[in-house]
Order: sequence, then structure tokens, then C-alpha cells
Amino acid sequence: QILRNRKRIVLVTERLSEAGLPVAPHLNAITDGDWKFWENLLREHPNVAVVTLEFQTGYASLSEGLAALQRVADIQQKLGRLIHPILVGGAKHYIEAQRLFTRFTVMDSRPFMEAQARRVLA
Repeated sequence: QILRNRKRIVLVTERLSEAGLPVAPHLNAITDGDWKFWENLLREHPNVAVVTLEFQTGYASLSEGLAALQRVADIQQKLGRLIHPILVGGAKHYIEAQRLFTRFTVMDSRPFMEAQARRVLA
């Protein structure tokens, strides 16, 4: 399943890039081989500087999320260039991301959901 998802991610990313749109591939990785694939892809495409990591399902646990952030930081170091990760549902990793990356973006629905559920005191 991960190989099928990876193929879909790469195909869509290529099509968007060919259309002149900026891309941020979703680094869907479980095994060392998966991470090596993304490292090689980023090495072959130095114009890709923004990547996406999702922390609501795959890296939902704190330890898995921190490990994924560290893997991206390791790739950044191996490539010798900055990577700007977009952390979807990754607000809980803000402090660690600050330590590992010069720039990053956090996208999280929790503040919106909290605002929608607020109540007015009567």
C-alpha cells in the first residue's frame, strides 16, 4: 500500500510541477528504505525545498512524530541545503521543529475546532 501511495504522490507532484505550480511532496515513509527513497528524490530535485509531513494518522504518537522530524532533519543535513517542512497536525512538535529547522510551517485544525466549540457565558 505504501508503494502505491508513493507512486501516486510522485505522479501528482510531477504533474503539478510540470504545470508550473510549486509542490510540497508528502513524505510518506515507514521503513529505512522509504526514507532513503525520499532522500534520493530530493537529491535529484534540488528545486524542491518544501515537504509535507502529516501527524494526525501515520506519525500520531509523540515518539513516531519526533522520529519523523529527526529523519527529515537528517536528510536536510545529508543534502547540505535547507528543507522547509509543512507539519500537518504537528503543533505538538513545534519546539522540536524550531530546534531542527530554520523555517517550517504548522497547519493544525485544533485551534479552528476549539473556536467552533466555544461557548458564551450567560
